[in-house]
Amino acid sequence: MTDTPEPTSSRVPAEGPAPAEIAKIAPPNSVPGTQVPATENGDRAKYQKTREITAREVAAIAREAGDLQSEILRAEGLLDGASLMGPDREKFRKPRNGLKERLDALRAAHATGQKSLDHLDRLLKMDAGDHALATRRGSQEAAALVAEEIRTLIGEVAELWQKFRALQEEDRVNADIVRPISPNRLDEVPTFSWTVGVDHAFAFAISQVIGESARSRQALDRREKERGTAA
Repeated sequence: MTDTPEPTSSRVPAEGPAPAEIAKIAPPNSVPGTQVPATENGDRAKYQKTREITAREVAAIAREAGDLQSEILRAEGLLDGASLMGPDREKFRKPRNGLKERLDALRAAHATGQKSLDHLDRLLKMDAGDHALATRRGSQEAAALVAEEIRTLIGEVAELWQKFRALQEEDRVNADIVRPISPNRLDEVPTFSWTVGVDHAFAFAISQVIGESARSRQALDRREKERGTAA
């Protein structure tokens, strides 16, 4: 396109960025490209704060870039058909070139800002991974204590269960005594399961939990022994 006069601006160059690209640009002198915090564990809050500041600055220059592009497009629409020549054309060429330089500065600022944001995102992801690993270790240590408490309680249940089964057997033996001697009096005492509320399914579940707890304890002891041998 030939040079055209420009009262306040000029059209975006053909090789210039589209509006969608300009919308991502950040302020040239505001992006903390060299202010990214050093990689240290536990700095997630610092990284996040720095990124929020950078993102706000990116948004601010995006608005500036959008205004500039609108100005350029408006001026080009007015001046595209102008027939100025010589000194008159030169008078409008200088401010147009100034707008182009500002646009180039915005492109450079966008590259700097995006690089800073990408770097901060990488730091945040790394810190998030360290945090997740530390949280897993803490959760597993706490869960190991809870699991040990569960096994202890199940051990107490196992002792109660042995007493319960002994009483159940005692009831069975005495029922067998009454049945042949006074069968008509057998119903004077209700059945054992009805009285205690522990039917076959409940009894099976308790026995299974006790058995699985013992198996789990054996497996845990075996792993601890293997870990000690390897160390």
